[in-house]
Amino acid sequence: MASAGENESDLLTRLEELEEFVRGVVEQTADIIVIHQQGRIVYANQRAADTLGIPLDQLIDQPADAFVHPEDREMVTARMRRSPSSPDDMPVLVERYVRSDGATLYGEVTGRGVRYKGQPAGLVIVRDITARLQAEERDRRAKRLESLAQLAGSVAHDFNNLLLGVLGNVGLALDEVEHDSPVRARLENIEKAALSASELTRQLIAYSGGGELDRQRFDLAGLVRETVELVKISTPDALRVDLALEEGIEVIADRTQILQVLMNLLLNAAEALRDTTGRVEIRTRRILADRKMLGSNYLEDELPEGPYVLLEVIDDGEGMDGRTQAMIFEPFFSTKPEGRGLGLSAVLGIIRSHGGGIQLDSQPGRGTAFRLLLPEGAAEEEEEEEEERRPAPAKHRELILVADDEPEALAFVADALEHAGFETLRARDGREALDLFHQRPADFSAVVLDLLMPAMDGWQVCEAIRKVRPGMPVLLTSGSSTAAPLGGGGFLRKPFQPEDLIRSLRALLPRKSKTG
Repeated sequence: MASAGENESDLLTRLEELEEFVRGVVEQTADIIVIHQQGRIVYANQRAADTLGIPLDQLIDQPADAFVHPEDREMVTARMRRSPSSPDDMPVLVERYVRSDGATLYGEVTGRGVRYKGQPAGLVIVRDITARLQAEERDRRAKRLESLAQLAGSVAHDFNNLLLGVLGNVGLALDEVEHDSPVRARLENIEKAALSASELTRQLIAYSGGGELDRQRFDLAGLVRETVELVKISTPDALRVDLALEEGIEVIADRTQILQVLMNLLLNAAEALRDTTGRVEIRTRRILADRKMLGSNYLEDELPEGPYVLLEVIDDGEGMDGRTQAMIFEPFFSTKPEGRGLGLSAVLGIIRSHGGGIQLDSQPGRGTAFRLLLPEGAAEEEEEEEEERRPAPAKHRELILVADDEPEALAFVADALEHAGFETLRARDGREALDLFHQRPADFSAVVLDLLMPAMDGWQVCEAIRKVRPGMPVLLTSGSSTAAPLGGGGFLRKPFQPEDLIRSLRALLPRKSKTG
Protein backbone atom coordinates (compact mmCIF):
# COMPACT_ATOMS: atom_id res chain seq x y z
CA MET A 1 0.00 0.00 0.00
CA ALA A 2 1.44 3.37 -1.07
CA SER A 3 2.34 5.80 1.70
CA ALA A 4 0.86 9.28 1.97
CA GLY A 5 4.28 10.69 0.96
CA GLU A 6 4.30 8.68 -2.26
CA ASN A 7 0.74 9.75 -3.14
CA GLU A 8 1.70 13.38 -2.58
CA SER A 9 4.81 12.96 -4.76
CA ASP A 10 2.77 11.43 -7.58
CA LEU A 11 0.26 14.26 -7.34
CA LEU A 12 2.99 16.90 -7.54
CA THR A 13 4.51 15.13 -10.55
CA ARG A 14 1.14 15.09 -12.31
CA LEU A 15 0.56 18.74 -11.50
CA GLU A 16 3.98 19.63 -12.90
CA GLU A 17 3.22 17.66 -16.07
CA LEU A 18 -0.16 19.36 -16.39
CA GLU A 19 1.42 22.77 -15.85
CA GLU A 20 4.03 22.06 -18.50
CA PHE A 21 1.33 20.88 -20.89
CA VAL A 22 -0.83 23.96 -20.29
CA ARG A 23 2.20 26.26 -20.65
CA GLY A 24 3.05 24.63 -23.96
CA VAL A 25 -0.51 25.07 -25.25
CA VAL A 26 -0.59 28.70 -24.14
CA GLU A 27 2.75 29.53 -25.76
CA GLN A 28 2.01 27.71 -29.04
CA THR A 29 -1.48 29.09 -29.61
CA ALA A 30 -2.03 31.70 -32.32
CA ASP A 31 -4.09 33.81 -29.88
CA ILE A 32 -2.94 36.54 -27.52
CA ILE A 33 -3.35 35.46 -23.87
CA VAL A 34 -3.07 38.04 -21.09
CA ILE A 35 -3.80 37.93 -17.35
CA HIS A 36 -4.32 41.19 -15.47
CA GLN A 37 -4.64 42.02 -11.79
CA GLN A 38 -5.42 45.39 -10.22
CA GLY A 39 -5.25 47.10 -13.62
CA ARG A 40 -1.82 45.78 -14.65
CA ILE A 41 -0.61 42.93 -16.87
CA VAL A 42 0.87 40.12 -14.76
CA TYR A 43 1.16 37.47 -17.48
CA ALA A 44 1.32 37.47 -21.29
CA ASN A 45 2.32 34.80 -23.78
CA GLN A 46 4.94 35.31 -26.47
CA ARG A 47 2.24 35.72 -29.13
CA ALA A 48 1.04 38.87 -27.33
CA ALA A 49 4.53 40.36 -27.41
CA ASP A 50 5.05 39.45 -31.09
CA THR A 51 1.65 40.79 -32.20
CA LEU A 52 1.95 44.07 -30.28
CA GLY A 53 5.56 44.57 -31.31
CA ILE A 54 7.10 44.87 -27.82
CA PRO A 55 9.56 42.60 -25.95
CA LEU A 56 7.82 40.26 -23.52
CA ASP A 57 9.72 41.53 -20.46
CA GLN A 58 8.55 45.08 -21.26
CA LEU A 59 4.95 43.97 -21.65
CA ILE A 60 4.68 42.67 -18.08
CA ASP A 61 3.52 45.29 -15.54
CA GLN A 62 2.16 47.57 -18.28
CA PRO A 63 -1.32 49.04 -17.61
CA ALA A 64 -3.93 46.51 -18.71
CA ASP A 65 -5.33 48.93 -21.29
CA ALA A 66 -1.95 50.23 -22.50
CA PHE A 67 -2.39 48.88 -26.04
CA VAL A 68 -6.14 49.35 -26.36
CA HIS A 69 -7.20 51.86 -29.02
CA PRO A 70 -8.02 55.20 -27.30
CA GLU A 71 -11.59 55.16 -28.62
CA ASP A 72 -12.22 51.69 -27.11
CA ARG A 73 -10.36 52.23 -23.83
CA GLU A 74 -13.30 53.27 -21.63
CA MET A 75 -15.35 50.24 -22.66
CA VAL A 76 -12.46 47.80 -22.23
CA THR A 77 -11.41 49.22 -18.86
CA ALA A 78 -14.96 48.86 -17.53
CA ARG A 79 -15.04 45.24 -18.62
CA MET A 80 -11.65 44.52 -17.09
CA ARG A 81 -12.89 45.84 -13.72
CA ARG A 82 -15.81 43.38 -13.84
CA SER A 83 -13.92 40.25 -14.91
CA PRO A 84 -12.01 39.45 -11.68
CA SER A 85 -15.27 39.30 -9.74
CA SER A 86 -17.17 37.29 -12.40
CA PRO A 87 -16.07 33.73 -13.27
CA ASP A 88 -18.55 33.63 -16.18
CA ASP A 89 -17.34 33.98 -19.76
CA MET A 90 -17.74 37.50 -21.11
CA PRO A 91 -19.52 37.96 -24.50
CA VAL A 92 -17.27 37.92 -27.57
CA LEU A 93 -16.45 41.46 -28.70
CA VAL A 94 -14.31 43.02 -31.38
CA GLU A 95 -11.83 45.54 -30.01
CA ARG A 96 -9.08 47.63 -31.54
CA TYR A 97 -5.49 47.62 -30.39
CA VAL A 98 -2.52 49.77 -31.31
CA ARG A 99 0.87 48.21 -32.04
CA SER A 100 4.02 49.85 -30.82
CA ASP A 101 4.57 51.18 -34.37
CA GLY A 102 1.12 52.84 -34.43
CA ALA A 103 -0.68 50.31 -36.64
CA THR A 104 -4.26 49.44 -35.65
CA LEU A 105 -5.14 45.79 -35.01
CA TYR A 106 -8.57 44.24 -34.64
CA GLY A 107 -9.08 41.50 -32.07
CA GLU A 108 -11.92 39.10 -31.36
CA VAL A 109 -11.90 39.16 -27.55
CA THR A 110 -13.18 36.76 -24.91
CA GLY A 111 -12.53 36.96 -21.15
CA ARG A 112 -13.50 35.64 -17.73
CA GLY A 113 -12.58 35.95 -14.09
CA VAL A 114 -9.92 33.50 -12.82
CA ARG A 115 -7.54 33.14 -9.90
CA TYR A 116 -3.86 33.69 -10.52
CA LYS A 117 -1.32 32.97 -7.79
CA GLY A 118 -4.12 32.83 -5.26
CA GLN A 119 -5.64 36.21 -6.14
CA PRO A 120 -8.63 37.22 -8.33
CA ALA A 121 -7.53 38.08 -11.88
CA GLY A 122 -8.92 38.62 -15.35
CA LEU A 123 -8.09 36.29 -18.23
CA VAL A 124 -8.28 37.87 -21.70
CA ILE A 125 -7.91 35.91 -24.96
CA VAL A 126 -7.59 37.92 -28.17
CA ARG A 127 -7.70 36.41 -31.65
CA ASP A 128 -6.11 38.74 -34.21
CA ILE A 129 -8.66 39.14 -37.04
CA THR A 130 -7.03 42.14 -38.73
CA ALA A 131 -6.14 40.27 -41.95
CA ARG A 132 -9.60 38.72 -42.18
CA LEU A 133 -11.39 42.06 -41.74
CA GLN A 134 -9.10 43.73 -44.26
CA ALA A 135 -9.84 40.98 -46.80
CA GLU A 136 -13.58 41.32 -46.17
CA GLU A 137 -13.36 45.10 -46.53
CA ARG A 138 -11.44 44.76 -49.81
CA ASP A 139 -14.11 42.38 -51.08
CA ARG A 140 -16.94 44.75 -50.06
CA ARG A 141 -15.12 47.70 -51.60
CA ALA A 142 -14.48 45.81 -54.84
CA LYS A 143 -18.16 44.83 -55.11
CA ARG A 144 -19.28 48.38 -54.35
CA LEU A 145 -16.91 49.83 -56.93
CA GLU A 146 -18.03 47.23 -59.47
CA SER A 147 -21.67 48.21 -58.91
CA LEU A 148 -20.80 51.90 -59.20
CA ALA A 149 -18.83 51.22 -62.37
CA GLN A 150 -21.82 49.45 -63.91
CA LEU A 151 -24.04 52.37 -62.93
CA ALA A 152 -21.56 54.88 -64.35
CA GLY A 153 -21.34 52.96 -67.61
CA SER A 154 -25.13 52.79 -67.89
CA VAL A 155 -25.52 56.51 -67.19
CA ALA A 156 -22.79 57.34 -69.71
CA HIS A 157 -24.45 55.18 -72.36
CA ASP A 158 -27.85 56.88 -71.99
CA PHE A 159 -26.32 60.34 -71.71
CA ASN A 160 -24.17 59.80 -74.80
CA ASN A 161 -27.24 58.85 -76.82
CA LEU A 162 -28.83 62.17 -75.82
CA LEU A 163 -25.65 64.08 -76.63
CA LEU A 164 -25.46 62.33 -79.98
CA GLY A 165 -28.79 63.87 -80.93
CA VAL A 166 -27.70 67.32 -79.75
CA LEU A 167 -24.25 67.31 -81.37
CA GLY A 168 -25.44 65.66 -84.53
CA ASN A 169 -28.34 67.98 -85.17
CA VAL A 170 -26.23 71.04 -84.35
CA GLY A 171 -23.64 69.81 -86.83
CA LEU A 172 -26.26 69.38 -89.53
CA ALA A 173 -27.71 72.80 -88.75
CA LEU A 174 -24.28 74.45 -88.98
CA ASP A 175 -23.88 73.02 -92.49
CA GLU A 176 -27.06 74.78 -93.53
CA VAL A 177 -26.50 78.15 -91.82
CA GLU A 178 -24.57 80.96 -93.50
CA HIS A 179 -21.30 81.98 -91.84
CA ASP A 180 -22.53 85.52 -91.21
CA SER A 181 -25.86 84.41 -89.75
CA PRO A 182 -26.51 85.58 -86.14
CA VAL A 183 -27.88 82.10 -85.41
CA ARG A 184 -24.49 80.51 -86.14
CA ALA A 185 -22.84 81.81 -82.95
CA ARG A 186 -25.65 80.39 -80.84
CA LEU A 187 -25.38 77.01 -82.54
CA GLU A 188 -21.64 77.00 -81.95
CA ASN A 189 -22.21 77.74 -78.26
CA ILE A 190 -24.60 74.79 -78.07
CA GLU A 191 -21.96 72.62 -79.75
CA LYS A 192 -19.27 73.72 -77.27
CA ALA A 193 -21.55 72.96 -74.31
CA ALA A 194 -22.37 69.51 -75.70
CA LEU A 195 -18.68 68.77 -76.26
CA SER A 196 -17.95 69.74 -72.65
CA ALA A 197 -20.71 67.39 -71.52
CA SER A 198 -19.21 64.60 -73.63
CA GLU A 199 -15.95 65.04 -71.68
CA LEU A 200 -17.90 64.29 -68.51
CA THR A 201 -19.22 61.06 -70.02
CA ARG A 202 -15.70 60.10 -71.12
CA GLN A 203 -14.61 60.30 -67.48
CA LEU A 204 -17.55 58.13 -66.45
CA ILE A 205 -16.64 55.61 -69.13
CA ALA A 206 -13.02 55.63 -67.96
CA TYR A 207 -14.21 54.89 -64.42
CA SER A 208 -16.35 52.00 -65.64
CA GLY A 209 -13.37 50.53 -67.49
CA GLY A 210 -15.12 50.77 -70.84
CA GLY A 211 -13.02 53.45 -72.46
CA GLU A 212 -11.35 52.92 -75.80
CA LEU A 213 -7.59 52.37 -75.45
CA ASP A 214 -5.27 53.79 -78.09
CA ARG A 215 -2.24 51.73 -77.08
CA GLN A 216 1.18 52.91 -78.16
CA ARG A 217 4.75 52.58 -76.95
CA PHE A 218 6.16 55.64 -75.16
CA ASP A 219 8.84 56.65 -72.67
CA LEU A 220 7.30 56.93 -69.19
CA ALA A 221 9.95 59.28 -67.81
CA GLY A 222 9.39 61.66 -70.73
CA LEU A 223 5.65 61.68 -70.11
CA VAL A 224 6.19 62.43 -66.41
CA ARG A 225 8.43 65.40 -67.19
CA GLU A 226 5.94 66.71 -69.75
CA THR A 227 3.09 66.44 -67.24
CA VAL A 228 5.04 68.23 -64.51
CA GLU A 229 5.68 71.17 -66.82
CA LEU A 230 1.98 71.38 -67.68
CA VAL A 231 0.89 71.24 -64.03
CA LYS A 232 3.40 73.86 -62.89
CA ILE A 233 1.61 76.42 -65.02
CA SER A 234 -1.52 76.20 -62.85
CA THR A 235 -0.05 75.44 -59.41
CA PRO A 236 1.55 77.68 -56.77
CA ASP A 237 5.20 78.63 -57.21
CA ALA A 238 5.85 77.20 -53.75
CA LEU A 239 5.10 73.69 -55.01
CA ARG A 240 8.28 71.66 -55.42
CA VAL A 241 8.24 68.53 -57.55
CA ASP A 242 11.15 66.10 -57.14
CA LEU A 243 11.69 63.35 -59.70
CA ALA A 244 13.27 59.95 -59.12
CA LEU A 245 12.75 58.33 -62.51
CA GLU A 246 14.28 55.13 -63.79
CA GLU A 247 15.31 55.89 -67.33
CA GLY A 248 14.58 53.60 -70.25
CA ILE A 249 11.16 52.41 -69.07
CA GLU A 250 8.86 52.14 -72.06
CA VAL A 251 5.22 51.19 -71.52
CA ILE A 252 2.55 50.20 -73.99
CA ALA A 253 -0.59 52.06 -72.97
CA ASP A 254 -2.96 54.83 -73.94
CA ARG A 255 -0.62 57.81 -73.62
CA THR A 256 -3.44 60.35 -73.33
CA GLN A 257 -5.14 58.41 -70.55
CA ILE A 258 -1.90 57.95 -68.57
CA LEU A 259 -1.29 61.69 -68.98
CA GLN A 260 -4.77 62.26 -67.51
CA VAL A 261 -3.90 59.99 -64.56
CA LEU A 262 -0.70 61.91 -63.84
CA MET A 263 -2.44 65.29 -64.18
CA ASN A 264 -5.18 64.30 -61.75
CA LEU A 265 -2.76 62.94 -59.15
CA LEU A 266 -0.47 65.97 -59.36
CA LEU A 267 -3.33 68.46 -59.14
CA ASN A 268 -4.75 66.55 -56.17
CA ALA A 269 -1.35 66.66 -54.49
CA ALA A 270 -1.12 70.41 -55.09
CA GLU A 271 -4.61 70.84 -53.60
CA ALA A 272 -3.58 68.79 -50.54
CA LEU A 273 -0.67 71.18 -49.95
CA ARG A 274 -3.06 74.17 -50.04
CA ASP A 275 -1.14 77.44 -49.90
CA THR A 276 1.77 76.08 -47.88
CA THR A 277 5.23 75.29 -49.13
CA GLY A 278 5.18 71.62 -49.95
CA ARG A 279 6.84 68.88 -51.90
CA VAL A 280 5.61 66.25 -54.32
CA GLU A 281 7.82 63.37 -55.38
CA ILE A 282 7.24 61.23 -58.47
CA ARG A 283 9.07 57.92 -58.76
CA THR A 284 9.14 55.28 -61.47
CA ARG A 285 10.86 51.90 -61.44
CA ARG A 286 10.49 48.31 -62.55
CA ILE A 287 9.47 45.77 -59.91
CA LEU A 288 8.57 42.11 -59.53
CA ALA A 289 5.20 42.05 -57.73
CA ASP A 290 4.41 39.07 -55.50
CA ARG A 291 1.03 37.87 -54.26
CA LYS A 292 1.29 39.79 -50.97
CA MET A 293 1.77 43.10 -52.75
CA LEU A 294 -0.93 42.41 -55.34
CA GLY A 295 -3.50 41.69 -52.63
CA SER A 296 -3.13 45.01 -50.85
CA ASN A 297 -5.41 48.03 -50.94
CA TYR A 298 -6.93 48.74 -54.37
CA LEU A 299 -4.67 46.22 -56.10
CA GLU A 300 -6.58 43.07 -56.92
CA ASP A 301 -5.80 39.46 -56.00
CA GLU A 302 -6.58 38.48 -59.61
CA LEU A 303 -3.57 40.39 -60.98
CA PRO A 304 -0.85 37.90 -61.95
CA GLU A 305 2.49 37.94 -60.22
CA GLY A 306 5.38 39.17 -62.32
CA PRO A 307 7.04 42.28 -63.73
CA TYR A 308 5.26 45.60 -63.42
CA VAL A 309 6.09 49.27 -63.79
CA LEU A 310 5.59 51.14 -60.50
CA LEU A 311 4.59 54.80 -60.68
CA GLU A 312 4.43 56.64 -57.35
CA VAL A 313 3.09 60.15 -56.61
CA ILE A 314 3.87 61.15 -53.00
CA ASP A 315 3.05 64.41 -51.26
CA ASP A 316 3.68 65.71 -47.74
CA GLY A 317 0.30 67.46 -47.53
CA GLU A 318 -2.57 67.17 -45.08
CA GLY A 319 -3.32 63.50 -45.75
CA MET A 320 -6.67 61.70 -45.47
CA ASP A 321 -8.55 59.94 -42.70
CA GLY A 322 -9.95 56.43 -43.04
CA ARG A 323 -13.45 57.56 -44.07
CA THR A 324 -12.12 59.72 -46.90
CA GLN A 325 -9.82 56.94 -48.12
CA ALA A 326 -12.74 54.51 -48.22
CA MET A 327 -14.68 56.81 -50.57
CA ILE A 328 -11.98 58.65 -52.51
CA PHE A 329 -12.33 56.56 -55.69
CA GLU A 330 -16.12 56.64 -55.81
CA PRO A 331 -17.63 58.83 -58.55
CA PHE A 332 -18.95 62.23 -57.47
CA PHE A 333 -17.25 62.07 -54.07
CA SER A 334 -15.10 65.14 -53.43
CA THR A 335 -13.53 66.84 -50.43
CA LYS A 336 -13.86 70.17 -52.25
CA PRO A 337 -17.21 72.00 -52.07
CA GLU A 338 -17.09 72.86 -55.77
CA GLY A 339 -15.64 69.51 -56.86
CA ARG A 340 -17.54 66.96 -58.89
CA GLY A 341 -15.30 64.13 -57.77
CA LEU A 342 -14.62 62.35 -61.07
CA GLY A 343 -10.84 62.77 -61.19
CA LEU A 344 -9.75 59.88 -58.96
CA SER A 345 -12.62 57.62 -60.00
CA ALA A 346 -11.46 58.04 -63.60
CA VAL A 347 -7.88 57.32 -62.50
CA LEU A 348 -8.97 54.01 -60.97
CA GLY A 349 -10.95 53.06 -64.07
CA ILE A 350 -8.07 53.91 -66.41
CA ILE A 351 -5.51 51.92 -64.43
CA ARG A 352 -7.84 48.92 -64.18
CA SER A 353 -8.60 49.04 -67.91
CA HIS A 354 -4.84 48.78 -68.47
CA GLY A 355 -4.66 45.64 -66.32
CA GLY A 356 -3.10 47.37 -63.31
CA GLY A 357 -4.08 48.58 -59.85
CA ILE A 358 -3.61 51.27 -57.24
CA GLN A 359 -2.32 51.28 -53.69
CA LEU A 360 -3.21 54.21 -51.42
CA ASP A 361 -1.26 55.08 -48.27
CA SER A 362 -2.32 58.17 -46.32
CA GLN A 363 -2.63 59.45 -42.76
CA PRO A 364 -3.93 62.82 -41.52
CA GLY A 365 -1.06 65.26 -41.22
CA ARG A 366 1.46 62.86 -42.78
CA GLY A 367 0.76 63.14 -46.50
CA THR A 368 -0.45 60.75 -49.18
CA ALA A 369 1.18 58.24 -51.51
CA PHE A 370 -0.48 56.83 -54.61
CA ARG A 371 1.31 53.78 -55.99
CA LEU A 372 0.22 52.69 -59.46
CA LEU A 373 1.13 49.38 -61.06
CA LEU A 374 1.08 49.02 -64.82
CA PRO A 375 1.92 45.66 -66.41
CA GLU A 376 4.85 45.43 -68.75
CA GLY A 377 3.48 44.41 -72.14
CA ALA A 378 4.76 43.28 -75.48
CA ALA A 379 4.69 45.69 -78.36
CA GLU A 380 1.65 45.56 -80.57
CA GLU A 381 1.93 45.76 -84.30
CA GLU A 382 1.10 49.19 -85.56
CA GLU A 383 -1.51 49.30 -88.30
CA GLU A 384 -0.79 51.60 -91.21
CA GLU A 385 -3.57 53.59 -92.70
CA GLU A 386 -4.34 52.40 -96.23
CA GLU A 387 -5.32 55.91 -97.24
CA GLU A 388 -6.06 59.31 -95.79
CA ARG A 389 -9.57 59.52 -94.29
CA ARG A 390 -11.01 62.81 -95.44
CA PRO A 391 -14.09 64.19 -93.69
CA ALA A 392 -15.73 65.50 -96.86
CA PRO A 393 -19.05 63.71 -97.46
CA ALA A 394 -19.56 61.42 -100.44
CA LYS A 395 -22.38 62.09 -102.85
CA HIS A 396 -23.79 58.74 -103.98
CA ARG A 397 -26.90 56.68 -103.44
CA GLU A 398 -25.77 53.58 -101.54
CA LEU A 399 -28.44 52.12 -99.27
CA ILE A 400 -27.45 51.97 -95.60
CA LEU A 401 -29.33 50.04 -92.92
CA VAL A 402 -29.37 52.00 -89.64
CA ALA A 403 -30.47 50.47 -86.32
CA ASP A 404 -30.67 52.13 -82.88
CA ASP A 405 -33.21 51.77 -80.08
CA GLU A 406 -32.84 55.45 -79.11
CA PRO A 407 -35.16 57.52 -81.35
CA GLU A 408 -32.96 60.64 -81.22
CA ALA A 409 -29.83 58.71 -82.12
CA LEU A 410 -31.60 56.81 -84.91
CA ALA A 411 -32.97 60.01 -86.40
CA PHE A 412 -29.62 61.80 -86.27
CA VAL A 413 -27.58 58.97 -87.85
CA ALA A 414 -30.09 58.48 -90.67
CA ASP A 415 -30.43 62.23 -91.27
CA ALA A 416 -26.64 62.69 -91.34
CA LEU A 417 -26.24 59.87 -93.88
CA GLU A 418 -29.05 61.19 -96.06
CA HIS A 419 -27.55 64.69 -95.86
CA ALA A 420 -24.30 63.17 -97.21
CA GLY A 421 -26.12 61.59 -100.16
CA PHE A 422 -26.87 58.07 -98.90
CA GLU A 423 -30.25 56.37 -98.77
CA THR A 424 -31.26 54.77 -95.46
CA LEU A 425 -33.65 52.28 -93.95
CA ARG A 426 -34.28 52.72 -90.23
CA ALA A 427 -34.76 49.99 -87.60
CA ARG A 428 -35.76 50.57 -83.96
CA ASP A 429 -34.06 47.46 -82.57
CA GLY A 430 -31.88 44.54 -83.61
CA ARG A 431 -34.74 42.21 -84.54
CA GLU A 432 -36.32 44.78 -86.86
CA ALA A 433 -32.92 45.46 -88.43
CA LEU A 434 -32.45 41.80 -89.27
CA ASP A 435 -35.99 41.53 -90.69
CA LEU A 436 -35.34 44.55 -92.97
CA PHE A 437 -32.03 43.07 -94.08
CA HIS A 438 -33.61 39.69 -94.98
CA GLN A 439 -36.14 41.47 -97.19
CA ARG A 440 -33.40 43.01 -99.37
CA PRO A 441 -30.08 41.32 -98.50
CA ALA A 442 -28.36 42.23 -101.77
CA ASP A 443 -29.37 45.91 -101.78
CA PHE A 444 -27.49 47.22 -98.75
CA SER A 445 -24.00 48.73 -99.10
CA ALA A 446 -23.34 48.87 -95.34
CA VAL A 447 -24.98 48.59 -91.94
CA VAL A 448 -24.70 50.99 -88.96
CA LEU A 449 -25.67 49.25 -85.70
CA ASP A 450 -25.92 50.41 -82.10
CA LEU A 451 -24.07 47.90 -79.95
CA LEU A 452 -26.61 47.76 -77.09
CA MET A 453 -30.17 47.14 -78.29
CA PRO A 454 -33.10 45.08 -77.04
CA ALA A 455 -34.26 41.87 -78.76
CA MET A 456 -30.87 41.48 -80.50
CA ASP A 457 -27.73 43.47 -79.80
CA GLY A 458 -25.35 44.82 -82.42
CA TRP A 459 -23.00 41.84 -82.21
CA GLN A 460 -25.81 39.35 -82.81
CA VAL A 461 -27.18 41.29 -85.76
CA CYS A 462 -23.70 41.65 -87.22
CA GLU A 463 -23.04 37.90 -86.99
CA ALA A 464 -26.45 37.06 -88.53
CA ILE A 465 -25.87 39.47 -91.44
CA ARG A 466 -22.35 38.13 -92.02
CA LYS A 467 -23.76 34.61 -92.46
CA VAL A 468 -25.72 35.88 -95.47
CA ARG A 469 -23.27 38.57 -96.68
CA PRO A 470 -19.77 37.65 -95.33
CA GLY A 471 -18.16 40.81 -96.67
CA MET A 472 -20.83 43.26 -95.53
CA PRO A 473 -19.29 46.46 -94.05
CA VAL A 474 -20.65 46.92 -90.52
CA LEU A 475 -20.10 50.00 -88.35
CA LEU A 476 -20.86 49.49 -84.65
CA THR A 477 -21.60 52.47 -82.39
CA SER A 478 -21.86 52.69 -78.60
CA GLY A 479 -21.86 55.23 -75.81
CA SER A 480 -20.31 53.01 -73.14
CA SER A 481 -18.28 50.25 -74.77
CA THR A 482 -15.44 49.69 -77.17
CA ALA A 483 -15.76 46.96 -79.77
CA ALA A 484 -14.55 45.84 -83.16
CA PRO A 485 -16.68 43.54 -85.29
CA LEU A 486 -15.41 40.92 -87.66
CA GLY A 487 -13.00 41.84 -90.45
CA GLY A 488 -14.25 44.65 -92.64
CA GLY A 489 -16.00 46.38 -89.75
CA GLY A 490 -15.42 49.43 -87.60
CA PHE A 491 -16.38 51.09 -84.32
CA LEU A 492 -17.45 54.65 -83.52
CA ARG A 493 -17.92 55.87 -79.98
CA LYS A 494 -20.87 58.10 -79.13
CA PRO A 495 -21.32 61.01 -79.12
CA PHE A 496 -19.94 61.80 -82.57
CA GLN A 497 -20.51 64.52 -85.14
CA PRO A 498 -21.73 64.07 -88.71
CA GLU A 499 -18.25 64.27 -90.22
CA ASP A 500 -17.02 61.53 -87.85
CA LEU A 501 -19.85 59.24 -88.99
CA ILE A 502 -19.28 59.88 -92.69
CA ARG A 503 -15.51 59.45 -92.35
CA SER A 504 -15.87 56.15 -90.49
CA LEU A 505 -18.42 54.78 -92.94
CA ARG A 506 -16.44 55.81 -96.03
CA ALA A 507 -13.41 54.00 -94.64
CA LEU A 508 -15.41 50.74 -94.73
CA LEU A 509 -16.97 51.08 -98.19
CA PRO A 510 -15.33 49.74 -101.34
CA ARG A 511 -13.01 52.16 -103.12
CA LYS A 512 -15.51 52.97 -105.84
CA SER A 513 -17.97 54.18 -103.20
CA LYS A 514 -15.36 56.36 -101.54
CA THR A 515 -14.50 58.15 -104.73
CA GLY A 516 -18.11 58.08 -106.08
